[in-house]
Amino acid sequence: IYDARTQTADFNFATANGLYCAPQTVNFTQNCSPAPESFIWNFGNGLSGANATENITYITPGTYTVKLTAIYQNIAVSSSKTIIINPSPAISLTADKNYLCQPGTVVFTATGSAFIQNYEWDFGDGSPVTTTGSNSINHVYATYNSFTAKVKGITVNGCTAIANYVVNVTKFPASGTVVPSSGCS
Repeated sequence: IYDARTQTADFNFATANGLYCAPQTVNFTQNCSPAPESFIWNFGNGLSGANATENITYITPGTYTVKLTAIYQNIAVSSSKTIIINPSPAISLTADKNYLCQPGTVVFTATGSAFIQNYEWDFGDGSPVTTTGSNSINHVYATYNSFTAKVKGITVNGCTAIANYVVNVTKFPASGTVVPSSGCS
């Protein structure tokens, strides 16, 4: 027989990637002592549960109060914790040109959520990934090929979004039909 004063309700929560960005599935695990007879969960987003472990997906960013009630033989004990689900950014990528007739410079611009703090630029040509605080960057393509440039927008909370843009660096043909019909002279 346990003294009711020593029966506790507690829980831990975590995500698979360590981030809390909407939409996000969060794993909740009871950490009660001793083992209760049953559980009542309220996840603060309209969902509830009754298992020792629950996986709940938060669709909307916000601050949620999660409450676990542990039901013992003679007492119910509750514990509440706050979880913050951060907004995920939106991002798109454009460039001043998508077609070059010879190696040259392309100016990329990322547009999206105002709360993006950093940008990771991968130009698809084997050059190192570049991280900047600016949403615009110049890159020199030194060889002929089709390249998929990628930008990842990262918020202060680690939430990310990725956008792509294809750039073709193609030699001007010596004869025949030119595709595209404009852009290079």
